[in-house]
Amino acid sequence: MLLFVALDLGRAAFIWVMLGRDAETAARLDSLPDNRASDCSAVKAVVTAGNGLTVTVDNNSIIDNTASGWTAPATLPANTGALYIYPAQAIAAPPASNCVNSNPSANSPERLPSSAVTAQVNYDFQPWTPIASLLFSSITLSASATEETQY
Repeated sequence: MLLFVALDLGRAAFIWVMLGRDAETAARLDSLPDNRASDCSAVKAVVTAGNGLTVTVDNNSIIDNTASGWTAPATLPANTGALYIYPAQAIAAPPASNCVNSNPSANSPERLPSSAVTAQVNYDFQPWTPIASLLFSSITLSASATEETQY
């Protein structure tokens, strides 16, 4: 029993590290000069790679969203994650499938030099061990990264 609980703890630690890598990747890509008006490269890098995790894009991570933080959706599927970028430059939900923005709107201008971009990845972790599942039916793991723009 202890072995299976240790496996769940190891799995949770692995997922948390991979979430950090996904957040760093998204923030780094969005801080580069070519991406000041678009989140497309960051979105595609995280959604397609995901570092072995199923990660989608949060529906609130769209252009003109004025929220400065991620709010948990009512139904985040078990053992999946969501990427939230602020300030977002993707145009529609879900951004991964129609991420073509190259012209920012008046309400959400291009990222300026010396501004920050934040990427946050949240994951609904559910343990595999039956006893751990009874104690913790769902745990939200979160990692974020902030980068200054590079131009």
